[in-house]
Amino acid sequence: MRSDPWDYPELYRIWSNGYREDRGFYRRLAEDLGRKGDILELACGTGRLLPELLSGDARVIGLDYSSEQLDEARRTPRIVAARDQRRLGLLRGDMARFAFRKQFALAVVAFNSLCYLIDDASRRRCLERIRDHLIPGGWLALDTDNSELPVPSSPGHFELDEVIPRYPDDDSVTRIYIAHEPVPELRAEWVRYRIVSRRGGSEQTRDIQHLIRCEPRDALVDELRGAGFGRILVFGGFDERPFVPGASELLVVLARRDGI
Repeated sequence: MRSDPWDYPELYRIWSNGYREDRGFYRRLAEDLGRKGDILELACGTGRLLPELLSGDARVIGLDYSSEQLDEARRTPRIVAARDQRRLGLLRGDMARFAFRKQFALAVVAFNSLCYLIDDASRRRCLERIRDHLIPGGWLALDTDNSELPVPSSPGHFELDEVIPRYPDDDSVTRIYIAHEPVPELRAEWVRYRIVSRRGGSEQTRDIQHLIRCEPRDALVDELRGAGFGRILVFGGFDERPFVPGASELLVVLARRDGI
């Protein structure tokens, strides 16, 4: 079993690119706040959101821990063009330990990425690093799964998430199944992926996994306040609907660095 699903960046790019619900939300933020300064995306992965963040006039920096993910991003035509125009920088780094000699008007941690940080110290360092890298009045935008929803299925039960035809080649079909297994002592859960590729009469199966820790709303707000953020807005979706603990699928959060 591989320990990290993002060791397959091409497959991750194809799988994640089908998720479009958040694009308009982050694009609007980039167009608005990008007039005040540059934009930072942490855990940018293969660059799914970078074209949205580039929709305004701001310069954008994308940071990710995976060099394989960044290499995949660098092959995307719009990202290639933005880098050629010196509007986009892609850097490898740890989102809990990064340091730049500049500040940003907007920092983005999308697609559950904050949840990859499991221990309290790493999460606090990340949020404090973000706060310190925002201009006064700058905003952090993030989204995570709502951990207050009832568990949808029994632990370890795999459910089909997506069918990807013609991957890894024209004669193949790949199915991605997902299972969840709570780890209460870590306030986290294993997310397990079963990837089944069929080509002709042969089939290949590989299992990969990672830990995530998605905090309830009140705990996440406390983390943000403890890291020095002032105004905090919590929504139940990218349309900025009210958050309902037992019903909203997502936590969508905007947190502002106060100051003169």
